[in-house]
Amino acid sequence: MTRAGVKIILVLLYIAAVWLRLNSLSDIVYPYYKGVSATNYRQTLQVIEDGTLPEIDQRAAWPDGFEPSRVKPNGVEYLAGFVFRFAAPFTDMPEQRFVRRFIVLLSSLSVFTIYGLVRRLWSCQAAAVFAAFLTTATVPLIQLTNGSQYLHAPIAVVLVSLHLIFVLAAPRGRVVLNTLLAALTAVALLAAWDSAALYLVVVSCAILLFPRLANSVRARLLVGQLTAIMAAGLILPHLQARRFILDWPTFWVLSTTLYAFFGHRLPRKVPGLAYVAGGTVILTFTAKSIQSGGLDVLSSLDYWYHRVRYLTGKPDDPSLLSAMLRNVWTHDHSYPRAYTVFAFFLPLLFMAVPALAGLRELRGKIRFAWSIPSLVVGIGILVMLLDRQAIPFAGLLLFPIVSAALFSFRAHIRTRLAPVAIAALLVAINAWAPTGPANPMFRIGSALGMSPTVPDGFHWVSLGNADAGLIRHVLTRTSARHDVVLATPEQSSLINTFAGRITVLVPGVHTRAMTDRATTALGLFYSSEDELHKFCADNGVTYVLYSIDMLLDTSRYSPLYLAGRTSTDETSVAYTMHFAPETLRHFHLVFENDNYRLFRVTGQVQPLFITDHPPVYQPRILRDHGDDFESFYARIVDILLAYQSGVDEQSRGNDQGAIPRFRYSLDRAPLFTRARLGEGDSHFRLGDYESALDSYRRVISYAPDNTHALYYAALCLAYLGRGEEAMPLIDLIFSATGDRDTRLQASELKAILESGQPLVAPGPQKQNPRETPRGEQ
Repeated sequence: MTRAGVKIILVLLYIAAVWLRLNSLSDIVYPYYKGVSATNYRQTLQVIEDGTLPEIDQRAAWPDGFEPSRVKPNGVEYLAGFVFRFAAPFTDMPEQRFVRRFIVLLSSLSVFTIYGLVRRLWSCQAAAVFAAFLTTATVPLIQLTNGSQYLHAPIAVVLVSLHLIFVLAAPRGRVVLNTLLAALTAVALLAAWDSAALYLVVVSCAILLFPRLANSVRARLLVGQLTAIMAAGLILPHLQARRFILDWPTFWVLSTTLYAFFGHRLPRKVPGLAYVAGGTVILTFTAKSIQSGGLDVLSSLDYWYHRVRYLTGKPDDPSLLSAMLRNVWTHDHSYPRAYTVFAFFLPLLFMAVPALAGLRELRGKIRFAWSIPSLVVGIGILVMLLDRQAIPFAGLLLFPIVSAALFSFRAHIRTRLAPVAIAALLVAINAWAPTGPANPMFRIGSALGMSPTVPDGFHWVSLGNADAGLIRHVLTRTSARHDVVLATPEQSSLINTFAGRITVLVPGVHTRAMTDRATTALGLFYSSEDELHKFCADNGVTYVLYSIDMLLDTSRYSPLYLAGRTSTDETSVAYTMHFAPETLRHFHLVFENDNYRLFRVTGQVQPLFITDHPPVYQPRILRDHGDDFESFYARIVDILLAYQSGVDEQSRGNDQGAIPRFRYSLDRAPLFTRARLGEGDSHFRLGDYESALDSYRRVISYAPDNTHALYYAALCLAYLGRGEEAMPLIDLIFSATGDRDTRLQASELKAILESGQPLVAPGPQKQNPRETPRGEQ
């Protein structure tokens, strides 16, 4: 294959990678960033606006604020911000869409870097191109780098593979240049990724132990690593804050470098790593008193130690994990779903035998030990199974190994063509038709009970975009930008980034002070109302945002678990906020949807005028069925899905088929207003005005301000020749809403009735009467 041909193929693979990622992202499914992603996005916006991050960000972590440059690496945010500032004169693309595209374009560069890495490893063009293809089309990689999340780890893979290319190139020539490039890449990694130091520790060990490496090359590479890690510790603010230059990773790389120069003078009976470990321990303890004054953050080693320690999942008792670790080990870092693992590894399994054969040939050619590929494969599988954010690193470790199947392909075309072709076909089909009927992986996975479309763990089911409804309300009703909101870390970033409000908590900042504050604040939701109110008063909190996962999420990724609690009861303020908001003395309900309730902090009891609550907040459903929280929410999901199927039937014009689905929901939740209105609307469209009137009147009996029920009840009465009964309902509309269109429609109906003109029922209709606004619900 010619060099020009390879370049064309790589460019096409890059274009395909970008296209696949962009087409797997839906702005409807992912309208906003949440959690750590929202924090990263907000800091990018700050760079876009000011060209730098503020010294103190007082709009998050209220009231003290935090120093964004000192608490975590921000290299990716600075890069994205500066790229947007440069591109702004040439595009009118909104910031969020631009950042999503930027993530896709940047992460897709791994197509080139993985190709270069495998080319350096095996000196095999076909193997390198195949590894680039796997990087392009493997679905779990696509989903993690499609812009739906804004995290550092997936982007760091590009820098990691680039760094390895320079390290591998050094023994083959231009040692000084490649060492310098490797050092510069290491600095960039430390500026962009919080686990970079642990990675450099592993690389320094590999450089020290790798066989057949000239001592001069080894020494220069380790000096380059040490220079990079010390320079980063001196110039990067987040490493300065934790006094990283006196931390154990720096001392490990220092000990490795010293051993490379002076190890030949030490007794050979002791393994080299034992000397390195001993030197690290001595240096670390010597500098401990100085280093301990730095910012206390969770180390990557501590994080991965606990992930390996609890291989089967988080412990049931949250007290077994530190508050800092619980804050990091969120659902973003949970184990990948079974189907994700299945879709990632099934194509690779087909290549196992030819890959082993290729490695045997390579063993004879470059004298490499079997222990190295075995270790790499083991680590790749482990990180894949431990943390969904490590999926790109699993690809980085495994794709070069399986691509060895294409080594000396021409000489073994009969034995290697079939499994390689099957693997490539599976990857391609899964990428272009992930849920299509022709996708064998989807069919097999579904048959085994592994679905790629059903979310794992606790997931919100709502009738509409709950986040958008919340943001609109906060922006229009809570108009002051100085309002302070207390919420879970994930929702805090949403409110802080997209509604511009001040928040008490901020995700993605894993210092001890921040995590202890989050634990304390969340714990107050499971205590008494007075304790939560005192915290709000002491910290100037204006609003409290309650989300249903505070009570209904029973998983080990719940706010309850994050707060270090194992259970809650009816005496907690979270329970009261969910099932009995009218009894609260210090928190007044001002907004609700299927997922959120927003309370204003108040000093005295205020009357609650919201009379119509969604099913998820109705205690009657919980009491009538004797449910626990988990089965209660499962029941609510069943009710909502039945309602949605009724709406779908309506949209297809099948009102007769929609009514049984609405009744299914109403049998289980009689006060489910939207289902009752849906039932009434279907009867109305079928011309059954008596049944429609009965549905609308049932709504009016407990929600007398529902303008949709009022208007259509009046219209039904008019069609039935009972105009006098309709007039009081029309008058109620004027007192129930200030919406101009609704009032105008009611005025027109009233004028017709007052004129004495008969209203002739139109009979069965095709249009949906729900076009009329219903008012606040």
